[in-house]
Amino acid sequence: MLGNRVLINNALFKVFQLDARNMADLDPERFTLRQAAQARDDFAQIMDELEFVKSQLARLPTRKDQAFTPLRIMLESAVLSAALVIGWIEVFWRHL
Repeated sequence: MLGNRVLINNALFKVFQLDARNMADLDPERFTLRQAAQARDDFAQIMDELEFVKSQLARLPTRKDQAFTPLRIMLESAVLSAALVIGWIEVFWRHL
C-alpha cells in the first residue's frame, strides 16, 4: 500500500513540475516513450488499487443488515433462553 502512495505522489509531482493547470494542458508529445510507459504503468496500478478498494467496500454491510442485526440477536437470545428454561423444567421438575 505504501508503494502505491509513493507512486501517486511521484505522478502528482511530475504533473505539477510540468506547470500544467490540468491534465488537458499537458502536451503528449513532450513525454518520452519511457515517461509515457511509466505513466501508463502508474495509471494501471492505481486502477488496480481502485478495483481492490471497490471490492472491499462492496463487502461492507448495508444499512438494512445493520438494522436487522440487533433484532436478530434479541430474537435468537429469547429463543435460546426459552429453550434453556424449558429444558431445565423438563429435566429437574419432573423428578421432584
